Amino acid sequence: MEAETRAPEVPRVKLGSKKLEVSRLGLGCFQLTGLFKAPLSDEEGIAVIKQAFDRGITFFDTADRYGPHKTEILIGKALKQLPREKVRVASKFGIVKLECGVLKTNGKPECVGACCEASLDRLGVEYIDLYYQYRVGLTVRIEDNVSTELCIICFLISSYRFSKDNLEHTILHIRGANLAAKHGCNPAQPALAWLLHHRKDVVPIPGNQKFSFS
Repeated sequence: MEAETRAPEVPRVKLGSKKLEVSRLGLGCFQLTGLFKAPLSDEEGIAVIKQAFDRGITFFDTADRYGPHKTEILIGKALKQLPREKVRVASKFGIVKLECGVLKTNGKPECVGACCEASLDRLGVEYIDLYYQYRVGLTVRIEDNVSTELCIICFLISSYRFSKDNLEHTILHIRGANLAAKHGCNPAQPALAWLLHHRKDVVPIPGNQKFSFS
């Protein structure tokens, strides 16, 4: 009889001063509702989330703009089939609309509170484990964002990908693509391997419509 194939155990790490424990690898759920591909059905999306959980992933990332709103609703449905106390949900706010290819942001405290309440309702939960700003605007101070009723909040800035200051990271991206081609794997795989090996303070949250450790 062949030995049963078991998924590798996913270690846990603790985030921030609140020591929020999450799996060392998360799952970005934006693709489940079709950001760049055709959306999965609810049954298919829930199956992906449950499969990831069964493989040891406890950290699931979404945002109110994904879908929009559909990904939070999908995760909420999946949570009804999972032990909530063992799952860590992250969601994001800050983008209110897209006009002529330009993202419009709103980080005012009253908007933060309203967005949080709406996300709680869509997710069908009483709390969101990690709630953070998707894009940081220039009109509201970070201190004013944090003053809202949030326990843990992080700020994501990703507009400098190809700037001069980020040249080294761009070069690493190109090298990673070349390495993937050399070994016949997906470019994301060496990138994730490098992060998991070299950066103990980073929790990658790759997004896809299927989940596999292969």
